[in-house]
Amino acid sequence: MTPEFSAKLSQKLQAFRQFVAEEPFTTCRLVHYVGVDKPNSIGVPTQEVEQQISGCLAEGFLVDWHVTEGRLYLCIQEPGCPIPPWKKVIAEEALVDVDALLREAGFSDGA
Repeated sequence: MTPEFSAKLSQKLQAFRQFVAEEPFTTCRLVHYVGVDKPNSIGVPTQEVEQQISGCLAEGFLVDWHVTEGRLYLCIQEPGCPIPPWKKVIAEEALVDVDALLREAGFSDGA
């Protein structure tokens, strides 16, 4: 681990710790977007949240968080891709409904 990455990781984890000190949570969902498609989502045990943040940062992903109704959402996204609004992250929805776009363009589901 480079000194630069180590400093970045330490800073990000400190920001996370400050955030959750003011916004406690009891459950966590990791919502991982790859481009604009439907995200992959998993439940994360609360004791593994910092490990997940560290691992995603080490992989080069962008990491952000939000708490709503006692649930922490970790939004993971590839750099250079659109950042989803929290409403989409919480609903675990795709950024773009490709099927709807194809239907609007005149393509049927069976074509």
